[in-house]
Amino acid sequence: LRLMQYTGPLTAKGLEDTSMYRYNCFVSHNEVGDAIDAQGISAVKFHKAMTERLANTPLAMNATSTHDTKRGEDVRARLNAISNMAEEWEDMVKTWTDMNRDLKTDSGNPDASPTPNEEYLIYQTLAGTFPFDEKADNEYIQRIRQYLIKTMREAKQNSNWDDPDEKHETAVCDFASSLLNPGHGFLSSFIPFHRKLVWKGIVNSLAQLVIKCCSPGIPDIYRGTELWDLSLVDPDNRRPVDFDYLHEALDTTILQWKANPRETAGKLYKNAFDGRIKQFITHLLLNERKNNPSLFRYGDYIALEFSGRHKKNVFGFIRKHNDSWLMCILPLHTGELSTGNEGEYLTSIKWKDTSVHVPEGAPLEWENMLTGLTLQGRTILNIDNLFEDLPVALFKGKTKLSSRGSGILLHISSLAGKYGAGDFDEEAYRFVDFLSQTHQTYWQTLPLSPVTKEQSWSPYASPSAFAGNTLLIRPRQLYLDGLIGYSDLERGIFKNSSRADHKKASVFRDILLEKAWEKLRQNTGHYLYGEYEGFCQRESHWLEDYTLFIAYKQRFGKKDWSKWPSKVKERDEKTLKTAKYEFAGIISLEKFKQFMFDRQWKKLKGYANNKGILIFGDIPYYVSYDSSDVWANQHLFRLHGNGKMKTVAGVPPDYFDKNGQLWNMPVFEWDRLKETGYDWWLKRLAKNLDMFDLLRLDHFRAFSAFWEVPAGEKIAVNGKWSPGPGSEFFRVLEENFPSMPFVAEDLGDIDQPVYDLRDEFFLPGMQVLQFSFGRDMAENLHTPHNHSINSLVYTGTHDNNTLQGWYKQELGSDGKKRLEEYTDKKIRKSGLHLEMIRMAFASPARLSIIPMQDYMGLGRDARMNTPSTSRGNWTWKMKTPAVDPDITERIKKLTIMYNRR
Repeated sequence: LRLMQYTGPLTAKGLEDTSMYRYNCFVSHNEVGDAIDAQGISAVKFHKAMTERLANTPLAMNATSTHDTKRGEDVRARLNAISNMAEEWEDMVKTWTDMNRDLKTDSGNPDASPTPNEEYLIYQTLAGTFPFDEKADNEYIQRIRQYLIKTMREAKQNSNWDDPDEKHETAVCDFASSLLNPGHGFLSSFIPFHRKLVWKGIVNSLAQLVIKCCSPGIPDIYRGTELWDLSLVDPDNRRPVDFDYLHEALDTTILQWKANPRETAGKLYKNAFDGRIKQFITHLLLNERKNNPSLFRYGDYIALEFSGRHKKNVFGFIRKHNDSWLMCILPLHTGELSTGNEGEYLTSIKWKDTSVHVPEGAPLEWENMLTGLTLQGRTILNIDNLFEDLPVALFKGKTKLSSRGSGILLHISSLAGKYGAGDFDEEAYRFVDFLSQTHQTYWQTLPLSPVTKEQSWSPYASPSAFAGNTLLIRPRQLYLDGLIGYSDLERGIFKNSSRADHKKASVFRDILLEKAWEKLRQNTGHYLYGEYEGFCQRESHWLEDYTLFIAYKQRFGKKDWSKWPSKVKERDEKTLKTAKYEFAGIISLEKFKQFMFDRQWKKLKGYANNKGILIFGDIPYYVSYDSSDVWANQHLFRLHGNGKMKTVAGVPPDYFDKNGQLWNMPVFEWDRLKETGYDWWLKRLAKNLDMFDLLRLDHFRAFSAFWEVPAGEKIAVNGKWSPGPGSEFFRVLEENFPSMPFVAEDLGDIDQPVYDLRDEFFLPGMQVLQFSFGRDMAENLHTPHNHSINSLVYTGTHDNNTLQGWYKQELGSDGKKRLEEYTDKKIRKSGLHLEMIRMAFASPARLSIIPMQDYMGLGRDARMNTPSTSRGNWTWKMKTPAVDPDITERIKKLTIMYNRR
């Protein structure tokens, strides 16, 4: 039957309008979008499916009825209860078959009407649609007759639309009508069974409603189904809806509920036959979605665990977003549940020791959305207490957001990407989900600036301080935007590796982006073209220079700009104007690349922000000499008249290198920058703050004083300290960025004026635990007991070895001894990273940042960068996309324990 689903018409006529009217084994599954051979799935599989839906299709529609529904959603909810009453149902059907044999036409004939298949359909139909008031009036009888005629004609076995067998149809309809005659014994047998089924169906319906409205996706409410929907296939399900009554009923319920929530909720359930309990829960849930859309669009889906005798008969999940929590707990397999002597309310069930296990970190107080009662948070809640008034439990809660936070340091390129390196593809979104699930506050990345082979792929030596790294562009998004074919993607999937191949990633993306741009350029009516033009206009203050710079780099064989012809090097106005026309093709392509980077990054950042994750970026102090920034703003840098550098940036001897570090980047002419009101720096920071929520000012000490070395020196020793812009610069920043979302990278050779500048503007500094265990451990600023609250603590940064590598290759025996003395425990290498991470979380520092490599316990091969070296850096990436569940639980527990969520 599944093979028949090749086209819409074939599916509709062959499967939905033929087979589903012939195969009556269990008609609850004979439904549009369902399959007649389908079976229910386990709670575990459902949770897995919802987790995948949240990750892949969070805006999918959750529908339970449509205009083509063959049986109303509440009919199916009743029938589903039968699936857990199989033996009792079988006995009843046997009884009814014997009882009603004399009602058949020519009952002694094997071909008597109705056939056994048709008769079985009638029993299921009556079970699912019989009125709550148990009165089979003429209107109901006529609805059943019309329905049966349609089923026989659609089945095309004993009748059909072209040549209907009216004699057979009449016999089948008369059989059903006779069953509903009070004078026949069928109803006296059917109604007692049906009374039990009705309440089980009601509970199923309410549980179904909660799942539809609260699980990932968009709930779809078919008109008129706010009350019980016991309709059958069209035209029955298209009967007029009394909207005036619906409004009046809801308004009355709301007034009563506001006056006394618990009493009203209880009455609504005890009088459930009128359907107002379903209408009111629908109202509450849709209103909650309206008031808290991010909870349902971006909120994590957390499966609940249960224990006790009836654990398989209860089901639930939590939706969580930032500090908002919604807990849904529902009965499952209601057909199995005994209601005791009352035979009516599932709230009378004795759940005995059945309990729900609330996850760690959940609110300490919950409010029952339906009754208004509050529940004090515990790790284990008894189900009896939750279902005391109603058979479904909906609880809202909030957790207090701490002033302390935590985050993970992982560059985008280090994700497990398919196309040579990590990018903005699915793994980035999964990592955001992982951060949210572990209650993290920040995702820290390295700069997202362009990287080049000539600069060893370093994000700190980029050809632009404004442009984005197009190697991070998600190829699949180009396909989804309709700009490339699917086969184009398949050609670029690389062998899985723990090393990023930036070169291959670059070649592959250049081919794709050129193809995508060509398609967009030829179709200016494409929805992206207008966005592209808007981006080019909005970012023109840097984009024009950058794209022209790239074009010239290609023209002059990648030589640095100081070796270009003098008119180009000196930016002769007429020469540049002519070049813009000459290089129009290259320039427009480069603009397109930057547009796609900007669009994809903002989509990912928006997803993270909506999940409650802030993006922590990094801005290098210096810019590369061979960059569009220096070429376009030569007067702002310390250069000779011919464009060559007078002095270069670096640092004196330090922890990383006894000869210091020589960066071969030009230093700023701060006096000239001051004359412009620091305009270039303000635009640079504004651009970065458009990309990030928090920004690390790399090499912060240079704002106080910077180390400059005469150009041409081989090592950095022969340099001098020169004054930076100091307080005046930061006062300008404060005027333009009042929240001052900056972190001072105050590591290395730091003197008191640097700390004074940092503290004058209340900027948090940084501590690194790897620097703690020297001979000065007691007074060392990096040792946890000396940490400032207004600071960030790291186990290590991107410039450090991993913890495992540090312990094995760098710490030394004395350092290891001091570490054990400090922790007062024997440290084993295998557990070293766990102990250090715990130390970071326990620190008084308001923010704890841990590199992902340290969470994974990786060695020095996973190091991101080794300062003063130019080979093998910036290439580490995760080989596999899956994050170990043990790591997830460990991070979650630490975050909760040390109040960093």
